[in-house]
Amino acid sequence: MRAAYRRLFRSATADERYVIAFFFDTQAKDRLSRCLEGMYRSIIYLFLLRSHHASEIATEIFEEKAREKYRTSEFSWSEAELQGMLRELLEQASLPHVVLIVDALDECEGQNVRTLIEFFNDLARTDRTVEAKLDICLSSRHYGASAIPVCSMIDVETENRNDIKYYLNKKFDIYSRNSPEEFDTLKRNIEEKSSGIFLWVVLVVGLLLGDLAEGKRNARYLETRLSTVSLSLRGTIL
Repeated sequence: MRAAYRRLFRSATADERYVIAFFFDTQAKDRLSRCLEGMYRSIIYLFLLRSHHASEIATEIFEEKAREKYRTSEFSWSEAELQGMLRELLEQASLPHVVLIVDALDECEGQNVRTLIEFFNDLARTDRTVEAKLDICLSSRHYGASAIPVCSMIDVETENRNDIKYYLNKKFDIYSRNSPEEFDTLKRNIEEKSSGIFLWVVLVVGLLLGDLAEGKRNARYLETRLSTVSLSLRGTIL
């Protein structure tokens, strides 16, 4: 997803796209990298950096809130307020084309992903009633509430199948020439056990190629080796 973001960002100036991204990180020490509040604040901040009109709109919203809270010491932003500001920026900031990328929804802390999905679903529907074009790209491990009904979905594991076959054929090409049938079986087993996870395949093949480099070129030995490493690596990645 980061690679897709960088590619879109590099080409954004040419076609007047505003590419805004947030990457959830459950390992981050900063709480804002793991929660919806941090996501909304980050996206809004990036809008303000890239659009003067967006800054004017946000300033008006801030000043109105300041007038309401000037007698109190509390000055925080609720999730609903941040959603409202983001919506106003999208609808009023005269941005011709906005691309929102949110990565790793499954790493968002708490049980609030459902509300985020509902909000983006509403934004996707609203896009049809305003002049600005809005594209939303969400990525996640398989998560029950991660689909937006009005948008398309790509199952990466399914799309990886052909790439995995190509990778396996390329990596085992030299070693499989003397016993192609046995290595074909090995490659099929790797593909089936991978469940479409390309990184898992890369790690497993690396281990098996290490064995081959040490002279253990018997495909049956590699089958046994595969059964011992597959579950442990799968648990690590998932």
